[in-house]
Amino acid sequence: MGCDIHMFIEKRVDNLFPWEADENHKIEVEDAGTEDEYTHINSVSATGRNYELFELLAGVRGTPINAVFEQRGLPNDLSEMLKSAADQWAGDGHSHSYLSLEELKEVLVKAKYDLDRDKSSDAFFSWKDYDKSNYKDRPEDYVALVNYCEDWIDSIKQETFMDLDEYRPEVRLIFWFDN
Repeated sequence: MGCDIHMFIEKRVDNLFPWEADENHKIEVEDAGTEDEYTHINSVSATGRNYELFELLAGVRGTPINAVFEQRGLPNDLSEMLKSAADQWAGDGHSHSYLSLEELKEVLVKAKYDLDRDKSSDAFFSWKDYDKSNYKDRPEDYVALVNYCEDWIDSIKQETFMDLDEYRPEVRLIFWFDN
């Protein structure tokens, strides 16, 4: 049985404001209008099954002592949308945690990801748009996610926001696993 990661992006413009799920996390409905109708919130596409990385992220599929950061559980100030997404997994979701963007980059470097190799920033790509037999034509997992978050931070830094002289855009990555 495989283990998959479910990763979500939360953002805020300044620590005075609540965390919000990225606008690309959308509620999707499967089997609409039937008894089996099911809704879920899509997670970030730019992730993949990499057990060495899972071990570094949260000690999953490996030794917990090798995790770069201890599992933190879900944050107390989690956005309502992502709280709902986590609740839908109930007992099937495990090893919940979160990292800042800088912490995620630290883990990726330790996992030997080349953060400068791919400049793609398509963190929410559609798998059906890529040839599954040729993984080289799609954005690199996790690096596209980092680029996406950094692009958002750079764009916010260029805006005037509510006449604040200084503010800091923040990103955190919420994640859990299932088997």
